[in-house]
Amino acid sequence: MSDLLFSAPSPYSEQARPTSIASKNTTQVIAGANPNRKQISIVNDSTAILYILYGPVSAGNLPSSTNYSFQLPANTNGAATLIENTYTGPICCLWASANGFAYVTEVGGS
Repeated sequence: MSDLLFSAPSPYSEQARPTSIASKNTTQVIAGANPNRKQISIVNDSTAILYILYGPVSAGNLPSSTNYSFQLPANTNGAATLIENTYTGPICCLWASANGFAYVTEVGGS
């Protein structure tokens, strides 16, 4: 019976898409809208705060130190923020200063 526990592939593991995003002094989209997204993890590997904002980039929707959905502290040392099964729209970001990377893994169908 234990063989059966490991024979079925995970519906998530085959569709994970890791990406590294270099920091910039301008707003970036770190994940486009994906109605099939199951979860997304974001790691801030930078010495600067990373501001995350849900929604498309537009004049009225830009991340900043006073306009964000949540912020990731500098140097999270591999600790990821995990967004599960709730938000499937675009996600944009802005660093307090440009240095380092964000590592993003989106899980779900394309």
